[in-house]
Amino acid sequence: MALRRLLFLLAGLAQICDSQLPSPRGKKFVMAFMQDQQKYQSNPPDIKYQLLITGHHPATVTKVSVSKHMFWRTFVISKGMTATVRLPGTFEMSGSNYFDMTVFIEANKDISVFAHGHGGSSVGTTHMLPIHQLGRVYHVVTPNVSNTDGFKEFAIIAQETATDVDISLTGDVLFNGQAYPAGSKLSVNLEAFQALQLQSSDDLSGTKIESKEPVAVFSGHSCITKDNACNQVYEQLLPSSSWGAFFIVPMLPFQNRDGILYITASQNTYLKYQHGDVLSSQTLESGEVMQLNKYSSEPVSISASARIQVLYFSTGGESQGHGPLLLNIPAVTSFCKSYDLLSMKQLDNYAIIVAKTSDPSRIRIQRKTLAKSQWKIVPDTEYYWTEYSLARGGGILSSEGLRVPLGVFILGFSQNDGYGSQDHCTSSMTCPANSHYEVCTDTCSNHCANVTNSEPCPETCTEGCQCDDGFLLDGIDCIPKENCGCFSNGHYYQPNDIVLLNACKQQCTCIPGEGLTCIDHSCAAQETCESQEGVLRCVQKGNQNDG
Repeated sequence: MALRRLLFLLAGLAQICDSQLPSPRGKKFVMAFMQDQQKYQSNPPDIKYQLLITGHHPATVTKVSVSKHMFWRTFVISKGMTATVRLPGTFEMSGSNYFDMTVFIEANKDISVFAHGHGGSSVGTTHMLPIHQLGRVYHVVTPNVSNTDGFKEFAIIAQETATDVDISLTGDVLFNGQAYPAGSKLSVNLEAFQALQLQSSDDLSGTKIESKEPVAVFSGHSCITKDNACNQVYEQLLPSSSWGAFFIVPMLPFQNRDGILYITASQNTYLKYQHGDVLSSQTLESGEVMQLNKYSSEPVSISASARIQVLYFSTGGESQGHGPLLLNIPAVTSFCKSYDLLSMKQLDNYAIIVAKTSDPSRIRIQRKTLAKSQWKIVPDTEYYWTEYSLARGGGILSSEGLRVPLGVFILGFSQNDGYGSQDHCTSSMTCPANSHYEVCTDTCSNHCANVTNSEPCPETCTEGCQCDDGFLLDGIDCIPKENCGCFSNGHYYQPNDIVLLNACKQQCTCIPGEGLTCIDHSCAAQETCESQEGVLRCVQKGNQNDG
């Protein structure tokens, strides 16, 4: 079987309905600004934060307010218009504590919101999720490569409903006068529109957040230094129900230094990743966060047997002093056909585009066709990627005439500044072959992994792509049941594979549609059981290094 197909099959435990990137459009949003190490001392305080709010319908009435503070703005925006709301640094949280500084954005029609924080040479940005796309389970990622005294930090924000929250910590935290060591659980109650910020000198990556009601979670670092000056980085995290199983991370236009991919597993997961021409694999335990150095000169494709979260941390670049950034990488199953591209003023903006197509000439941006020579293939996949300069400027840039599924994220840079955000589709999703769109999908009980390694399915459903009758999901494609391999203990086996397990005491065969069938086995007297290239084999004694 071709390597590309193998990578796709490894994604069997993911659900299309669960890996759809949440829509950025909604009527209500909440957020709070985490501490930035750089402070303003001016009086009155300088404007430090901006909300870029885009309308998608005519005459949209929008209000921005800050809980328990005498701040509100009400205005009307038209379709395609982006309004800027400026907020002072006094709304920034400081230390590990509860805060009544939640920013609440509401509108009578759908809007999308981009948050931008800027202090001195420090910049942090994120594309916000509407309240109806928030979740109850999150896994924190805090980049841990800085030589400064900045804090690893994350924030939890309650929306219109109060909620209990359990936080399973992976680093030491001092909160409310009490020390909570790594491995302990911190349980809190958040009132409606209340925020909680936790900080630590320890890496908090892998910290699990579980709440009774949906919450918003932001994660990052207050002042990170690697290949550039001190910068704050943060990103709104996706709930684990919105993770995916197949990802592509292309090269970035500015990146002349290596970056870091943070890969988080929601359950025991078998991971394969193609970095340029090198294929590697690793097994992750539930909640484990893996760091993968991404070389600047090579794209990466990642496939997993269960849902994973992938964040990219850019350490910054030498050219023009580009600042670092933290960026959610969208799963391939979240790709769609058209986007509105938002660029930021005073920055050099780029759209990074990934497409599964052998004819890139069908893709048009701003009524321009991207030349085939601009596209580069991702090794051993059917995907291509390219970059498109949006130049300097703001406002809405529309992508028109896109007839193939695309993944798009936007990057912007200037001296010491940098931001990155996955972009969001404006069209209906594109379903793969042998599937169809439904408002309420049930792909959990109808995918290859659940046939051979049954996992409990959620009672809820979301809109997405449902496999047609007679077909099962392998993570990317809907395939005939007889083409499904076997999933067992986080490992994938191709149909009719014969393998040795349990210290070579079992010989197992992958029976398509049924799972692994095993019989007793033992190595010969003159043989010993050895692992070679991750596979158990009976090896002649004295020849363990052969082959």
